[in-house]
Amino acid sequence: MENYKLPSSPEIEKAVLGCMIVDKLALATGLEKLNGDDFSRVDNRTIFFAIEQVNRSNKILDIDIISENLKEKEMFFRVGGETYLAEIIKKGNRPYNIETYIETLKDRTRRRKLIIASDKINDLAMDLTNENVLNDAEEEIFSIVDKREYSGLLSVSGKIGEVVEEIEKISQNPELLNGLKTGFTLIDNKTNGLKPGELVLLAARPSMGKSALALNIAQYAAIKENKHVCMFSLEMDIKQLIYRMISSEKLLPLKNITRADFSEEYWKKFMDGVSTLGDINLFIDDTSGISLMDLKNKLRRQVLEHGKVDLVVIDYLQLMDGGKSENRQVEISKISRGLKAVAKEFDCPVLALSQLSRSPESRGNKRPVLSDLRESGAIEQDADIVMMIYRDDYYNEDSAKKNVSEIIIAKQRNGETGTVELAWLGEFTKFGNLAKPDKDF
Repeated sequence: MENYKLPSSPEIEKAVLGCMIVDKLALATGLEKLNGDDFSRVDNRTIFFAIEQVNRSNKILDIDIISENLKEKEMFFRVGGETYLAEIIKKGNRPYNIETYIETLKDRTRRRKLIIASDKINDLAMDLTNENVLNDAEEEIFSIVDKREYSGLLSVSGKIGEVVEEIEKISQNPELLNGLKTGFTLIDNKTNGLKPGELVLLAARPSMGKSALALNIAQYAAIKENKHVCMFSLEMDIKQLIYRMISSEKLLPLKNITRADFSEEYWKKFMDGVSTLGDINLFIDDTSGISLMDLKNKLRRQVLEHGKVDLVVIDYLQLMDGGKSENRQVEISKISRGLKAVAKEFDCPVLALSQLSRSPESRGNKRPVLSDLRESGAIEQDADIVMMIYRDDYYNEDSAKKNVSEIIIAKQRNGETGTVELAWLGEFTKFGNLAKPDKDF
């Protein structure tokens, strides 16, 4: 580390300790919001640990008990003895300022951690043998910025007015209840749309059409609802996605597009599709193995340049880079929690695609269930809505439900579960409402 003094406020540290010793409310507040890292000086940190230990023993906290605790650990004179403890008590004469003191200490802690992280990143950059330097550097920063301060318990009586106001607005304008429309009537009726702050999981076995359904939803939001949509495609590049969008938008067989096999009619449809897509706010990033940090940075830039993000789509979760972890399950859990945090930070729904395990293939009834979510139960826990796709005609040649997909809403935190059916138009990579499968969703 460079030879410089790290940011600190030793006098504020003393004031916090003094307030905690002389005032019960300040004690509770300090123990709730602070930890040893928030004290830059070893003597102040040692006294804070003594306060914690005395509090755990359920003894009445005062200066004599703290002194006794420090003497038992042979730390009394090391922290400055009676003289230093007296200074601390003198500093504790404004316990009503405890919140301001704590915020000051938290600010200094963040700054110290950033400086330490920058030194570590400098060392990483100088190590030419490290092939994962960018991921390791991201981990250093992410460990600081992704930690939320605990906000404490909130009063129900203090929030009830906001609830009444919200219900009154909804009663006057029921449309406020609805989230972002998917374009599929039966799904929208079940979910009331995809709401800001929600993590929505779309899971399926391969070849069920999860990428197609996600792209259909993104398309509908951008074209029909004029929303700003950001899609992170970790498997297909942007040209492949544009081919698919034109195919589904204009009912032009995908194979004809990829082969440039156009009749005059098909060429007109193709150019109509190009015109439609040329005037929408759909942004695609096809970086493979994107990390959470990269994803957040790109979304922040999107907000700065375009003002907002209405929907984020990720295809698919297991292809994201979760950084260094002891095992894959921990890595996926970290990604899942991170995507939920993205939904909250950007106040928009995040639609994340996920693989399913092979378990359905070994069952008589191959319809997926929540336990089939691959590699981590945390995915199910973090998601507000879990939708799964099942096509019976994929498994059974004599199925009575040809070209019909079941969308199984296996979990909905604030609504009902159940199954709805959509039409599957495979040659156009398009799902449709069963009543009008060849119309706009």
